[in-house]
Formats: sequence, structure tokens, C-alpha cells
Amino acid sequence: MIDMLSIKNITVAYGRNKVIDNLSLDFEKGKLYGIIGPNGAGKSSLLNAISKDLKPSSGNIELEGQCIHAYAPREYAKKLSYMRQRTDVKFPYTVLELVSMGRYAYEGNRKGSRRDFEEVVYQRIEENDLSNYIHKPVTEMSGGEVQRTFFAKVLAQDSDIILVDEGLSNADIFHKVKFFDQLKEEVKKGKLVIMVLHDLFLARRFCDELVILNKEGIYGAGKSDEVLNRQALNDVFKVQGDFVDNALILE
Repeated sequence: MIDMLSIKNITVAYGRNKVIDNLSLDFEKGKLYGIIGPNGAGKSSLLNAISKDLKPSSGNIELEGQCIHAYAPREYAKKLSYMRQRTDVKFPYTVLELVSMGRYAYEGNRKGSRRDFEEVVYQRIEENDLSNYIHKPVTEMSGGEVQRTFFAKVLAQDSDIILVDEGLSNADIFHKVKFFDQLKEEVKKGKLVIMVLHDLFLARRFCDELVILNKEGIYGAGKSDEVLNRQALNDVFKVQGDFVDNALILE
């Protein structure tokens, strides 16, 4: 059986500085994976390599058995969507305009018909509590509202794989939980979600599996409540503590 996404011995470097060195991972569809670890461990660089924003200096990344660089841009946009860490917007796009950009890959085919276009876009706007801001420029919105708009755009893209770097870091707790609930719904449809996050409580609570990275590479990978434990806290995050019902208790 071919994994949906396979990372094969990739190395990613900025000049002479290797941020990922000979890393291999396999991801299955129908799961939410969390990528956690200290700053500088290569978490965002890994997502950038998967999204094709950054090309590894060696190794290969395969989607359903085919090298990702063999996919044309529009074809890859149907396969993968990416909510980046930075959501800065200089141009005053409205919420409707920005979320609608998630449908560009489907222009010119049946899935991109006007009726389907409007149904998907307005549904994602409503799901993220943005209906009252539909014609509001995102340059006039709060950081959390802008992030929710970008998340609605990613969901409107309706891709097989969803990458998220940090997600709703500026959102209140209600929308953070709602954010994860929506991702879990996408997973139930058979989609693959890979997310970088720093909140260890949310990582352990919502992710099916975790990949823990440190400067040496992969520290551990597996079920969330098994790999993110007391030993990992000490070895990777350099803190003394443990988890009680997913809550982090520091000593």
C-alpha cells in the first residue's frame, strides 16, 4: 500500500546551514498529524518543502507514489492547500474576495461552476463566523479574524492534503477549538492534515499522531499520548513536568 505522502531522505539547507538532514517520514490519509519541537528544528521548513515553496537539496517527496515536482501548479493546488504562518495582507481584499481565491484551481471545469463556487465559498465563510464581515477589507480586521479568513480560504480549496503552520495563533480559545473541530471533520472525509504547532496541550488533545523534531532530526513519532510524555518534555523542550488529562503540569 502506497502512503499518501512520503518524505524520503530529504535535506533542506539555507546556504551551508542544514535545517533538515536526511529526514524520512510517511503520512497516511485520514489522520491529523502534529509537528512539534523547539524553534529551529525545521518544522516550518518541512511544510515549505512539502508545499514546494522550498526545494530540498537532496532526497525526494512523493504524493501517492509520484514526485511532487512532477505535478503542474494547478493540479498540485487541487491536491494540497497550505495555511502559512504569516498571513500579512497589504491589499484591501474583502473576506469574500480572499476566500474565493481558494477556488482558482477549479476554474474552467465542472467542479468550478458558479453554483458550486458560491456554495463552497459562502459555506466556509459561515463556518468560520465571518458572514458579518463578508464585504469588509481584511486590512481593517483583527489578527484573529484575518487568520480565520485564510483558514476559510484553505478549506474552500477542498484539497486532499491540508498543511497548517501555526494556524489560529491569534484566535481566542473558542475559535481555536472550532478550528480543530473543522480539521477533524476534514480528516473524517479521508483527508490528510499536517500541522505545525507549539501548544503542547492542543497537540496532545487533538492530533492523532505527533512527530517530534529536534536539532538532530526525529526524536519520536507515533500516537500523541505515547510520544509526548514526561521524557520528551525533558529531552526536547528542556522542562520538568508531565501531562494529566492532556494538561501540562510543570514541576
